[in-house]
Amino acid sequence: MMHILVGLPHVSRDPEAIRRFARDCEPFWDGLSGAGAVRQVVMPPASTALSPAAAARHDLPPGRSRYARGLAVSCDAESGQLEGIVFRDPMDVPIADATAAAFRAALPLIVSLIFAEAANDRSAGRLSMMRSVLDRMAMPTFLVDERMTPLLTNASAGHLLRRRSIFLRPGDGTIATRYSRETRNLRDAVIETITEKVDMRAVRINDDDANLMLAVVVPARFHDGAAERNVAMIVVHELGAISAPPCVLAALGLLPSEQRFLDSFLRSNSLAETAERINLSQETARTYLKRVRAKLGVHRQIDLARLVLGLVPPLFPATETVAAE
Repeated sequence: MMHILVGLPHVSRDPEAIRRFARDCEPFWDGLSGAGAVRQVVMPPASTALSPAAAARHDLPPGRSRYARGLAVSCDAESGQLEGIVFRDPMDVPIADATAAAFRAALPLIVSLIFAEAANDRSAGRLSMMRSVLDRMAMPTFLVDERMTPLLTNASAGHLLRRRSIFLRPGDGTIATRYSRETRNLRDAVIETITEKVDMRAVRINDDDANLMLAVVVPARFHDGAAERNVAMIVVHELGAISAPPCVLAALGLLPSEQRFLDSFLRSNSLAETAERINLSQETARTYLKRVRAKLGVHRQIDLARLVLGLVPPLFPATETVAAE
């Protein structure tokens, strides 16, 4: 049985008051005759009368019920049976027959609206959590539907969109790249992962600055209110660019020496120049590069999103295909 409060703001903000209110309601729920019943309460239980101090806190006259002018709805979540009770101030006039009839007629609508609002709140809370987690990922990440319409993006993806390496079409808001062939490849990859034909696709993307990016597409699940559907997660790996701060690099397992190597490597034009800068042999520099790539690879980022968001099971991909220009 689900108890829903309409109004009663000074009760709904206090969890303990809600529990007391539910206990006070129990005798009335038992006495109701069925779905849509209306019950008038002329004298509330004595336990609900306000003391002068409590009345001052709630801005009500002393002795008046703390549940005055409130409506409580009881709904069986499984059967959908509705029961209602109207709490009124003892000084109010009795509930007219027309008012009771109107309440009975409106009760299903009231409950359906409350259920819809609760579903929206849950969905908004989940989306907020997902955005928060995705924003911690260094790589640009998009959740998209089969048309490549973004459902969710992280902060890094926003930077990528502003840079116009990947952009949204003005007409329909879908994701596109600088070159139509790459856009088609990316759309095909999204459709194949959503329809579960492949576990992973990787698509090369080039921008006008000759920067090479790798868009890795994996299947995901998206909760939209009460519904859940298959979508795709696109993680963009900007080859040669590492945007994670030192604390994130450390959390991903990079040792201080590996962090120093990475910082020098990103500022150099070649691996040989990196080795010379930090007094390493080229063989040692190659070893560092392999270790850093292994620790910061795109698979680590994807697995992180899978585990934390619960979008898809954290399984290793069974198939991988690469669509190149």
